Amino acid sequence: GAVESADGVPGAADPAAQWPADVIPATPIMLWLREQGGTTDAYHQSTLLRVPAALDADLLATAVRTLAERHQSLRARLREDGALTLDPVDPVMSRNSVRRVDVVGLAPEGVRLRIAACAREDADSLAPRAGAMLRVSWFDAGEG
Repeated sequence: GAVESADGVPGAADPAAQWPADVIPATPIMLWLREQGGTTDAYHQSTLLRVPAALDADLLATAVRTLAERHQSLRARLREDGALTLDPVDPVMSRNSVRRVDVVGLAPEGVRLRIAACAREDADSLAPRAGAMLRVSWFDAGEG
């Protein structure tokens, strides 16, 4: 049967005892989505951060790689049973997950529209079963 943790979440009890080292159990939100009868494929979270003007593509790729090293689910593939198979940290994944979007000279409304369009594109390009768990769009307004 299903294993429950102390807080009543199915499948979350002592994951190290039930899964191989390169597999982690489904997260609580993934379990909840499955219980609702839906798919986890379209579920995503997004955030918009202000970064220093001196940021460049190499520094951003390094930051993304560091993030993937610390957060296993960002370098995982969704399995049919809802668990996640972990992939090793891949520098190419870090670069492929990041895109630069030029917003130099755009009025604030144009920037807002570009961000909204890119957010939709990024969400649509996520593919948990293929290991595409992270997308980063860098809206580069240039120096200053």
